[in-house]
Amino acid sequence: MENGNSEISRIKELLKNEPRGLSIRQITENLDMNRNLAAKYLDMLLVSGQAEMRTIGMAKMYYLSQRVPISAMIDFSSDFIVILDENLKIIQINDHFLEFSGIARPDILGKILSTDTLPILRSGQSLQSARDALRGKELAEDTEWNAGGRNISYRVKYIPTVFENGAPGVTILLEDISEIRLAERSLRAALNEKEVLLGEINQRVNDNLQLIMSLIELQVSSIDDRQAQAMLKETQNRILTLALVYSQLGRAHRGMAVNMDAYLRNLAGSLATSYQIETGNLTAEVADPGITIADDKAGALGLVLNELIGYTLATAYPGKPAGKIRIAVRCEDDGRFFIQLAHDGKPVPAGFSLAETGILSLQLAHTLVTRQLKGTIDVRGEGRQGWELVLPGM
Repeated sequence: MENGNSEISRIKELLKNEPRGLSIRQITENLDMNRNLAAKYLDMLLVSGQAEMRTIGMAKMYYLSQRVPISAMIDFSSDFIVILDENLKIIQINDHFLEFSGIARPDILGKILSTDTLPILRSGQSLQSARDALRGKELAEDTEWNAGGRNISYRVKYIPTVFENGAPGVTILLEDISEIRLAERSLRAALNEKEVLLGEINQRVNDNLQLIMSLIELQVSSIDDRQAQAMLKETQNRILTLALVYSQLGRAHRGMAVNMDAYLRNLAGSLATSYQIETGNLTAEVADPGITIADDKAGALGLVLNELIGYTLATAYPGKPAGKIRIAVRCEDDGRFFIQLAHDGKPVPAGFSLAETGILSLQLAHTLVTRQLKGTIDVRGEGRQGWELVLPGM
């Protein structure tokens, strides 16, 4: 074996002077060595991590590994480091870990990792993780340790290791992540505080909108001009759609999104009451109850539907009670929304152009759909009984 070590040293010395690497043929020629022996010694260097090999064309080139030995760096690491052999015996531990644990190096080296060896690694899970690492499985877990009345959070990593003689082992690294955990807790607290604040703001906005609607209602009851009353009612309904958005946002726990199903059902109920539509004649159906819509887009969509329903009542059912009006929503796989407002009244006249109409409510609906919602709006189907909106993902 001494001769083998001598030959290995000769190969290492040769490779040291050839950083670009040498082939087996070049090594055997330079050292006048048997090819089979050279291959054997090179395999030993590869297994121990002292040499590396790369393929260039048909040739295998060997060169010394540029890795820094663990023993030269572990004492400079701020992490806690413990190295175990294949029997889970502690063969190396860095100074930082010794200072933390208060254990002298001679008292710990050579001991088998157990529930009593290192207090911070006393859990049964640590032993199992170390055994798994011996089988080549790299693991990581979090733990907490109370030191001097202060809880310290650690990320524990179990790294499969191969020693110079080819034997397996385990390197355990403990990284102090207390500051990261503290930052995470601070962010969560700030997020919760922001959500509470947003909820309060949305509720106050909603309360103010409700107050404005009440004032308009008083104004309506104090005037006799039917046209003026109708105009104030239209304004009241527009405010109503915005109030519904803020009402839902005030109840939201996370994010600034509104549930489409709940929003449209509430909107349909409120508009039915406001326009005095018989119960059950104005309905909303959403194919996927879980889809949401951004708060700003919810307000715009509500205003659009309000304008279209108001126009429908005036033109599809002139001089008589409203029939069946249905809002149907579906979401395609590409994220687009298809929203239909269908009715059983008089159809929209042929040749009607939404973009060129002089009707204020339809002008407002067209502008909101095309400019704010970035979608399209058109008369629905060949029967022309209603409207269809196609909107991008919201």
